[in-house]
Amino acid sequence: MYSQGISDIEYVEINELDYDFMIKEREKHDAYNSHPILRHLRTNFNISNNSNTIQSNTASHMVSYFSNNDKNELQFVSQRENQWKISYKSMTKTLANYNYEKSHQLYRIRNLIPQIPNIENTNINDDFPLMQNHFVFCFYNKNICVGQVLVIYYELYGNHSFNIKQVTKIDNISKITLKVFLPINNNLFTQCTPEECYIFTYRNPSNIIFHISCDNVTINDQFLFLSNEAKNYYNYFKRNDVISLILKNSH
Repeated sequence: MYSQGISDIEYVEINELDYDFMIKEREKHDAYNSHPILRHLRTNFNISNNSNTIQSNTASHMVSYFSNNDKNELQFVSQRENQWKISYKSMTKTLANYNYEKSHQLYRIRNLIPQIPNIENTNINDDFPLMQNHFVFCFYNKNICVGQVLVIYYELYGNHSFNIKQVTKIDNISKITLKVFLPINNNLFTQCTPEECYIFTYRNPSNIIFHISCDNVTINDQFLFLSNEAKNYYNYFKRNDVISLILKNSH
């Protein structure tokens, strides 16, 4: 589902409303839901012979069905799926406080821990929005990896809908697809597993740790390199004490 407003709706001239075709088209996308809506929508309407005429009763029925239905069985994105937000906020706040404490330790000893900004909002905000093909540090198989954002989804009428706009708040993401680059050493990652496979994840964004600048990322063949601030931030997040903190606060 791409449009977010009535002004974005495009009406196509057709001789009849083919609901079977509409549902089959939805099955090709993640916005499709598995609940039996076919029986609710298979209703006989009197369609005008004039293909340019929009029947008000038909339009009213469809809008009412999709926007005002409060039945429990039609809440396709359950409340349980959104519970990650509570534990995620707690985890990012804990990480931010821990980084602040470590980066402000006594200066009589050499402190190599950088103070990392915006950990509490995953560095996704109005000044640095997230969008397709951006990069993030993500938690995968108890390791800090680099994830390339392929697809972002938002929740609309209980469905996961494809999003092509910039995201300024991680809470607005319902699902995200990442291509995962696995760590090799301090600033080198690979997109292939030892079995020569690629890793893609599709889930809620609770495994995202930090949004990094594309200027600090270079991809050459199957390898990814970090530089500048991204390299320094990665060296911090991969510390055993930080990973233990993530594991402790993840649910």
